[in-house]
Amino acid sequence: MTLDAKTSSGAPTAASGPLVLADISGYTAFLQSVAFAHRDDAFADGAVPDAYAILTRLLDGFILHAGPFVLQEIAGQRELVGPEVVIAHRLLKSSAPELAGRSGFALVTSAAAEQLAIPLDDCAPIVESHEHYAPIDAHVFTLSA
Repeated sequence: MTLDAKTSSGAPTAASGPLVLADISGYTAFLQSVAFAHRDDAFADGAVPDAYAILTRLLDGFILHAGPFVLQEIAGQRELVGPEVVIAHRLLKSSAPELAGRSGFALVTSAAAEQLAIPLDDCAPIVESHEHYAPIDAHVFTLSA
């Protein structure tokens, strides 16, 4: 997939394409538990606690959205900004986990499914509502363990 972007050096850049976000279930609680359990030895001499190796197992859902956004330098870092980026982040707190039950899930917005030609078989349709935005049509795919 190529990113459709109109480039210019240092200036904000218009772009359009897929926006992918991963949600890690229990991330804050995990970090607090590791910090407490390793309060005396964490990062001593550059050592990372073994518990960090399981972080990928906490991966709960992936959000896939698509639309226009702006690439802009903020505090020396290239960032994605715009309404579609905000929508993708708000979808991290969607009702998809209730539909997926204890399984991981992929939430794909209709905009992403259309742009990327994603088949919508074997998914549950949902509509998410967020303040300041029109309702967002999406589809939840339950991922097997």
